[in-house]
Amino acid sequence: KTKQQLLMELGELSERNTELEALAIESELARVGFERSDTFLLKVLETIPDLFSFITRDYRLLLSNWHGGYEYVPEEARKGDPFCYKAYYNRDAPCDNCHLPEVFKTGKPLIKEKLNPRIGHVEIRAYPIIDESNNVILVAEQIRDITKRKQAEAALINSEQKLKAVVNGSPIPQFVIDRDHRVAYWNKALEVITGIKASEII
Repeated sequence: KTKQQLLMELGELSERNTELEALAIESELARVGFERSDTFLLKVLETIPDLFSFITRDYRLLLSNWHGGYEYVPEEARKGDPFCYKAYYNRDAPCDNCHLPEVFKTGKPLIKEKLNPRIGHVEIRAYPIIDESNNVILVAEQIRDITKRKQAEAALINSEQKLKAVVNGSPIPQFVIDRDHRVAYWNKALEVITGIKASEII
């Protein structure tokens, strides 16, 4: 080969080497960027008091903050990409009436309440994560412990039932109105003296 040919080849090799170095730098930046994004996302999730997870179509947990009353999940069960039903409920198969297939199928968010025997009442919110081709690739799941809220609701219903029993059982004609001046209770003694049934006025 002539000196000129060698110099040309050397120049081409140099350019190719520069290109490879640039690609390597871009790849490393992408890797570091992803790791930083992943770390940042985990730190954000840790600030959420609810359980928040990203779940695949085959029930794998890609990421979770392990909160929301699920602290009993042992550390070894969190490693890798565990199945959500195994990590959260120690089951060997998906939960009965699991909401994930529906979200993957419809591509629509879903909200439901469920009784978790280990925690109590929970509210589940599942959001589809959709790619550029409009395919659901993941589901972001948020689970909130609503046991105290359900207990408060039950206590309120019980209190209202007791009030209704007292009003209805009283021999004194009486009724109860709400803050909008609508009749909330109308007892039997009042029905007798007015001839108006509670069902007609409430």
